Amino acid sequence: DPYIFGRGGEEAEALADALSKHDLAGKRVLLPQAAAARDTVRDALRQAGASVDAITVYRTVVPDALAAQARALFAPGAPDWVTFTSGSTVRNLLAAAGAEALAQVRCASIGPATTAVALECGLRIDAEAEPSTADGLADAIARAELR
Repeated sequence: DPYIFGRGGEEAEALADALSKHDLAGKRVLLPQAAAARDTVRDALRQAGASVDAITVYRTVVPDALAAQARALFAPGAPDWVTFTSGSTVRNLLAAAGAEALAQVRCASIGPATTAVALECGLRIDAEAEPSTADGLADAIARAELR
């Protein structure tokens, strides 16, 4: 049986869209993913007819010293930019540093799903990657700097 390794994060919607164009009836798919992964890719694979084995291969864990590190980072003055690469990075930094620490910081997001979490948490997103890659994130920040 062939196995297809799925991707998560911001690329999930694009992968789900691509998969929906194929007939995967009778195919068995292994989908390694994060514990907090959204169901986007799994659901798209199943809708395309695949039998999906989704397994958790990693969990996001907040380091014990995160709050102290965040306070130390923001104490002498805020950084110019903070980049967010997932919804959990938004939530975890806010929990550690507090929203007030980010009040004067420009925020960049790896893509729409991360931006949505940031906005729900009351942050302003000044740059969003397109495409949702590290290069796209760097380009978005560079474009925002020119404004």
